[in-house]
Amino acid sequence: MKSVAAVLMIISALSKILGFLREMVFSYFFGTGITKDAYVIATAIPTILAGFVGTALTIGNIPIYTRENKKGREWGDLFTSRIANLIFVIVTLFVIAVLVYPEGVVKLIAGGYEGEVLKLTIQYMRIMIFSLYAISLFSLYQGYLNANDSFVLSALAPFSMNAVIILFTIAAGMVDKIYLPLGFIVSYFVQFMFIVPGLKKLHYSYRLSFSIKDESVKDFIRLALPMMMALIVSNIANLIDNNIASYLTPGGVSALDYSYRIIGIVTGILIFPITTAIYPTMSKMGTQGQIPELKKIITENSTTISILNVPSIIGLIVLSRPIISAIYGRGAFGEESVLMTSTVLIYYAPMLIGMGITDIYNRAFYSLQDTKTPVIVSSISMIADIVLNFLLSSIMGLSGLALSSSIGRVVNAVLLMWVLRMRIGKLGLKIFVHKFIIIAAASIIMGIFAYVFNDFAASAMNPMLGLMLTIIFSTALYFSILSVMKVISIQEIIIKAVRFKKKK
Repeated sequence: MKSVAAVLMIISALSKILGFLREMVFSYFFGTGITKDAYVIATAIPTILAGFVGTALTIGNIPIYTRENKKGREWGDLFTSRIANLIFVIVTLFVIAVLVYPEGVVKLIAGGYEGEVLKLTIQYMRIMIFSLYAISLFSLYQGYLNANDSFVLSALAPFSMNAVIILFTIAAGMVDKIYLPLGFIVSYFVQFMFIVPGLKKLHYSYRLSFSIKDESVKDFIRLALPMMMALIVSNIANLIDNNIASYLTPGGVSALDYSYRIIGIVTGILIFPITTAIYPTMSKMGTQGQIPELKKIITENSTTISILNVPSIIGLIVLSRPIISAIYGRGAFGEESVLMTSTVLIYYAPMLIGMGITDIYNRAFYSLQDTKTPVIVSSISMIADIVLNFLLSSIMGLSGLALSSSIGRVVNAVLLMWVLRMRIGKLGLKIFVHKFIIIAAASIIMGIFAYVFNDFAASAMNPMLGLMLTIIFSTALYFSILSVMKVISIQEIIIKAVRFKKKK
C-alpha cells in the first residue's frame, strides 16, 4: 500500500508540474482580467457538479464493489454499468438546466458580474457544461479501476488533460479566446479516453441496463447521496467566496482562483495520492469490522499528512510572493496581480492541514458505511465559514475570504476527529498531537531559515534559482530536524526508497 502511495505521489507530482505550466501559460496571456474572471465562474459549475458527483462515484463505488466482489466480475460490470447509466440521466438534467437559464446560474455564483464579463461567462459556460459527461464517467471508472487495485493509469490521465488545456490556451491567447472553453471540454474527454485501455485490460463489459431496484444500486445511492450533500455543502462556501469577490474588486475572482490552484497543486501531490491508495484497504477493514487495524491506519496516515502539509503551509506563507511571482509573474500578470494573489495565498495556506485530516477521516466514516456524519460535520463547518466570510471580508477584503475558508476546513477536521473518537474509541491522538507539535516547531524553524535564505539568494542570483535552492535547503533542514527528534528516520526512508526501486 505504501509503495502504491509512493508511485501515485510521484505521478501526481509530475502531473502537477504540468499543471504549473498550464497556469503559467494562462496567467501569461490573460493575467487577472475579465477573461480569467469569466473562465473561473464558467468552469465553477461543471467543476463543482462533477466534483461532488465524481467524488461520490469514486469513493461510493468502492465499499459496495468490495463487499459484493464475491459475486464475480460479471456482477461488477453489471453494477458499474447501471451506475453509469443512472449518472448519465442525472448529468443530462444538469446540462439542460444550465442551458435553459445560464444567466441565472452565473448570477447565483457571481452576482457582481455585468456587461462584457457576464456575456463572456455565459458563452463559456454553455460550452463547458458538456464536460460533465466525461468528468463523471472518468470518476466512476476510476473507482472501478481502484477497486480492482489498478491505480496508475487513472493517475496518469491528468497528464493528457493538462497537455490539451495548455495547447488550447496558447491558441486562445494567439488566435481566439473561444479556444478556452473548447480546450476545457476536449481535455476532459481525452482524459476519460486515457483510461479506456485499463478497462479493456480488466475485460470490463458495458451493459445497457438501468435499474434502481437493484439492492446494490440502492446501497450505492444511500452511500453516494450523503457524500454528494457533504461536497455540495463544502462548496457552498466557495461559491459565496466568488460571489463576494465579484463585488469587492476587479480581478478578485481571478486572484482567489490562482492562489487556490496553488493549494490544489499541493493537495494533489501530498494528500490525494495517500488517501486514494489507503481507501480500498480502509474500506475492507471497515466492512470486515477490523477496527483496531482501521484506527492504526488512520493515525499513521494523519501523521504522514501532517509531516508533509505543515511545512508546506509555513513555506507558502513565508515564500508566497516569490512563489506567485515565479509561477505567474510574466506577460499580462503584472506586479499588482502578484501582490493581490500572493496576499490571498498566505491566508489560504492553513487550510492544507484541515483538508488533509478531513480527507482521511471522511474516508474512515465512508469505510464504516457512514456517509451521514461527514454531511452533518461539513454543514457545521460551512456555517462557520459563511459567517466568517461576511465578517472577515468586510475587514480584510479578499484575504478575509481566504482566511474564513481555512478556518472552516480546520474546524471540519477537528470535529471529524472528535466524532470518530466518540464512535470507535481512542485513536492514539495523544501520540499524534505530540508528533504534531514537533512537526510544527520544525516547520517554523524551517520557515525562518527559508525567509532569510531566500532574501539573501534573491539579491545574489536569479530569483527563480534562489527560490529553488531555498526550497531544497529548507526541506533538507526540516527533515533533518525531524530525524534528530525521532519523528521519522532518514535511514528508514532511504531503505524503503532502495527497496521500492528494486521492486520496479
